[in-house]
Amino acid sequence: MELAEQAGLAVDYAHPREMGGNTVYPVTADRISLGRAAGRDIRGFASERAGIGIPGPGQATQFGFEPIANFTHEFFKPFAVTFDYTDMHVHIS
Repeated sequence: MELAEQAGLAVDYAHPREMGGNTVYPVTADRISLGRAAGRDIRGFASERAGIGIPGPGQATQFGFEPIANFTHEFFKPFAVTFDYTDMHVHIS
């Protein structure tokens, strides 16, 4: 949750949820973007612990970098997304 707060996200501590054995707290990003694709008011979760799809402390050991966020289904819904695993590209339109 420290990373979420450092990124300027307000963590909603009043409405915790259980997800994958972790306590998570709702956050909403005013704006996120991946290339030219942008989303506004995208909801997500912050957690003290890492879980599937939930960045958290300790994942630097697993991934070699510390992820601070992921792009959720809510972000991708309005777009057509193609994953090119040969050239390792993501195409969003």
